[in-house]
Amino acid sequence: LAALYGRHLSSSTTYIASKATDGSYQFTGLPSGYYLIRDRNNSQDGKTGANTRYILVSLVKNFTGENAIQSKSSMPSVEKKVYEPEYEGNDKSSINNSVSLGQGFNDIADYDIGEEIKFEVLGTVAENYEDYEAYFYEISDTIIGGLEYSNSGNWVLEYANAADGYQKWTTIAAGNYQLVVQPKTFSLTFPVEEATEPALAKKGLKAVADINKTSVLRLTYFARLTGDPTIGINADGNANTNSAVIKFSNNPNTKGYGNTGTTPPSKTIVFTYEIEILKTDSNTNPTKLPNAYFVIKDSAGYFLKETSTDGKSYSWIKVPEPTTQERNNLVQYYTDKGVKIFTTDDEGKFSVSGIDDGTYTAVEIQAPKGYSLAQDTEITMTATYLTDTDRQKWDGIDKNALTNFSYSINRGQSITPRTLPYGTAKATIVDMKGTVLPSTGGIGTTIFYVLGGILVAGAGILLITKKRMQ
Repeated sequence: LAALYGRHLSSSTTYIASKATDGSYQFTGLPSGYYLIRDRNNSQDGKTGANTRYILVSLVKNFTGENAIQSKSSMPSVEKKVYEPEYEGNDKSSINNSVSLGQGFNDIADYDIGEEIKFEVLGTVAENYEDYEAYFYEISDTIIGGLEYSNSGNWVLEYANAADGYQKWTTIAAGNYQLVVQPKTFSLTFPVEEATEPALAKKGLKAVADINKTSVLRLTYFARLTGDPTIGINADGNANTNSAVIKFSNNPNTKGYGNTGTTPPSKTIVFTYEIEILKTDSNTNPTKLPNAYFVIKDSAGYFLKETSTDGKSYSWIKVPEPTTQERNNLVQYYTDKGVKIFTTDDEGKFSVSGIDDGTYTAVEIQAPKGYSLAQDTEITMTATYLTDTDRQKWDGIDKNALTNFSYSINRGQSITPRTLPYGTAKATIVDMKGTVLPSTGGIGTTIFYVLGGILVAGAGILLITKKRMQ
């Protein structure tokens, strides 16, 4: 009845409530009669709130005192999480504590570039969902930093209800919604459209028959770090983040068509790190050495491989020890095996950007001309994040998620950068002038052995001849 009055009532007398200190709204000086209470036109459109359903009240003549009327409006909630393999928690959702997030899902993760990263977005609907004839519902996401979405074939949207204890997740067919994916944004939309013929109207989420006010929707999808990610925390205090919001119908008095609101964003953060190598000689005033060749291996002995020509994807591969013969040209050997070869530039530097924290070894496989190979250099990067109890309560400020970053070279003293930016471990590797003999068993050593044998034999003959002459 109130909705009917609301659509057709025409009155020249309007009373506007004032907001009290306790957050309630009060009308004063009202004469007796019938009143329709509603939100002001467009006051909730595009906001984080929702319109109250129309309320019809009657004030009796000579009434004294106060009437307290409970408004009925609600809005959805959104929660976004990222999967971190090393996080063992299996926590409950903050928007519905009967729903499990799944093991490993939290606010913070770290990855290599190119790795597939799984995300999930949970969303609820309004508590007065049944008051709507149609319900616009849109999950959207925005990326900041070096993330990009994977192909749309990996997107799965499901829902679960209280009646099943949130244990049964049902997939929503893709024909019910519109998915638009761009490199840095996506939107998944249940559109609404009113029509003269009710059968032709688009009713948005209402078209999915089993969804009700208890439903929780879950969208899972994948993204990856690109070849140019934000390393650690940059100079502006930012990392690689993305945030999700839900846009929703917020006016049941228009049957759900027209007015919409938007939830506050929910945000996750992904970290990645970098090793920077400086190659010099051993002089008091070191000379920076270009054209030194290196490979990188991890703590398990796997070598870094670049799996795309654009440098946007890494993997780690096991490589057998080179034979004695193969050691004579290690650059060629590792190239043939698919291992990424790093070469120092004119400033004597190279960088390995977009790797997880951990322990790595820089192995020199060819020194600059006139220099000998350096010993292997071990670099350990240690990133500390919010404690397990706080990983679901990150405040959304990037630098507050990474509580500490430090690194050490060859297990020496730990170095902790104190000012932004940080996330790069820096190591200086020194080459000594001179050369070393080729590895044992190579053709080069064979020549040395033959020449050495001839010299020894010649010296022996010379010694014997001198003794006979004496």
